[in-house]
Amino acid sequence: MYGGSTRKEKKKCRRKRPNKGGQRRGGYRLTSRFNPYADVRLQSSNPRTMPMLPMVLVPAELFGQCSGTQVYKAMHSNTAKVVAEDGRDRITVPVESKGQDIETHVHNAESSSTVEEGAEVSQPKAVDSKLGAEESAKDDWHKITVLHGKRYKKEWLTNQLQKLCPVPFQLTDLHYAKAHMVFYVPDKTTANGLNSISKKIKTKIGFKLIILTKAEIPPSLQVVDEATMEAMKLCIVKRFDAATSSLNLSNMYWDTELKAQNIRVPLNQKKYMNSVIAIIKDNVPVIDHLDMSDNKLYSLNGLADLVSVRGGVTSLNISHNELKSESELEKIEGWNLEMLWMNDNPLCNHYCEQYTYISTVRRWFPNVVRLDGQAVLPANCNN
Repeated sequence: MYGGSTRKEKKKCRRKRPNKGGQRRGGYRLTSRFNPYADVRLQSSNPRTMPMLPMVLVPAELFGQCSGTQVYKAMHSNTAKVVAEDGRDRITVPVESKGQDIETHVHNAESSSTVEEGAEVSQPKAVDSKLGAEESAKDDWHKITVLHGKRYKKEWLTNQLQKLCPVPFQLTDLHYAKAHMVFYVPDKTTANGLNSISKKIKTKIGFKLIILTKAEIPPSLQVVDEATMEAMKLCIVKRFDAATSSLNLSNMYWDTELKAQNIRVPLNQKKYMNSVIAIIKDNVPVIDHLDMSDNKLYSLNGLADLVSVRGGVTSLNISHNELKSESELEKIEGWNLEMLWMNDNPLCNHYCEQYTYISTVRRWFPNVVRLDGQAVLPANCNN
């Protein structure tokens, strides 16, 4: 856009560009609220007479959700001081704890390893015992984020994490969120151990990997709230036919009874599928035929968890979904299926000949005698 502009217009455009150095006198620079790196700004009450103070911000999960915390960090120090606006509460925390949130406030000194003398620290309010137990259970699991971890080989990075971490651990729900590696650990001790090795893993070019921790339940263990769970339970019990051991979970999102209660159940989301499996475990003793059609399933990860709960399924309907790869069938090969419906899935477009389609299905289910509603010859019969 600069090619046909005058010199004056170019100069005006350059003035509009963000100040990369953040050294503008009398002002401040603040990065995005959701930036994974620590937000840094320089400010001074009187820039002509007072020096600019480097300031970083600490994540809200360490100190609470109120506003007004300022965190001052010395240039050559390994700690950052957290100072409330009233000047009373002062806490020293590791620099690695700096994070994303803009507005935080110190209200619980127990979150920090050291407290300065004379600090006045407010005590946390008493909470209901049941709520406290739920919060304690949530705090057991922690989400671990390795910034820019996707750039490196998974085997190398996981080996480095397990080698340097002082606490032995296994990675749960490992995946990538944009450029970052994300996984979960089941206790705070392991999370603290991983946090202690932040910036201690060096790449070939000398880059130090930053590790962030946050109390959060992994998606594979999340379930819906009690009211929604109870409504789903009544719905599933009505959909179960004990005489034929059939469970019809087709088109659950548009179930009329749930819709009347303003409840939607998208079974392509892990949280809802986890809830369904929990209900089945307690209320559906046996399943012979399972109908999961019309649920917009993009994968069979949820059904893979059901295989270990109800392993006697011999008839499965997963038609009219969004399955794109036949490799998804490998996740449920623990079921000895004799009848299978997969029509109207994108993966069906991969096969021009019926014989190839049947052969692919029989790689995982050799005893299938009925496919998409049509009878097929047993695998041991000659054509």
